[in-house]
Amino acid sequence: MRIFARKSKINFVDSDLVFRTITEGITYYSELFDTLFPFSKYDIVYCPEFRITAMENVGCTTFTDRVLVP
Repeated sequence: MRIFARKSKINFVDSDLVFRTITEGITYYSELFDTLFPFSKYDIVYCPEFRITAMENVGCTTFTDRVLVP
């Protein structure tokens, strides 16, 4: 897993919380559906000027970087 954000916002990312939440979610759904996570990666991308709050894609979820506040 990787997290991407612009330099001016990266310090507002709680990477431990993000990684723990994603790992727990993948584990929960893998056990619920009795199947392994089917992708080789999972990234989080905080996008500047992203007009919607978030969008899920295969192996990557994008968020507006407006959610990153001090």
